[in-house]
Amino acid sequence: AVYADKSLLITMLTKINRYFPYMLFFVVVFFSFITPILIDFISIEYLNTVPIVNVLVIGLFLNIQIQIINGALYANGKEKNILTIVSAGVITNLLLNIYFIPAYGIIGAALATSLSYMFILALQYLYLSRVMPEIVNIKNVLASFFIFTISICTILYLTGDILWT
Repeated sequence: AVYADKSLLITMLTKINRYFPYMLFFVVVFFSFITPILIDFISIEYLNTVPIVNVLVIGLFLNIQIQIINGALYANGKEKNILTIVSAGVITNLLLNIYFIPAYGIIGAALATSLSYMFILALQYLYLSRVMPEIVNIKNVLASFFIFTISICTILYLTGDILWT
């Protein structure tokens, strides 16, 4: 079994919540500019995948925070809750895929995946606020809101040409 000092977990999660929005913003901006260059370098045939890659990068970056919180929950013996939250995310992903794929194709699948990661992260924060209320202060709530706002706005911006046509 894994054991962690609760005060160390609180310190770690507080730091992650403080710096994560800035890291997400940097990664999104970085990938928005570097992805077309990399794809152009590899093969111009992949250039139409840039919006898909950019949307998936947001979701995968959010998954990093999900895995960190999963570790904290696991260290507190909350494995069943991890399974419940992730299962809700999987069901959300399936439902979003049913809607988005017929309407938007592969970009819809990417969008559904990233939105599902956002949903899982939101559920984790709600649960974490009950298990470790010490880390859910106004700064952390605002940081999380900032993460979601940046993510949603970026997804809408990156897929705007595809979603609104």
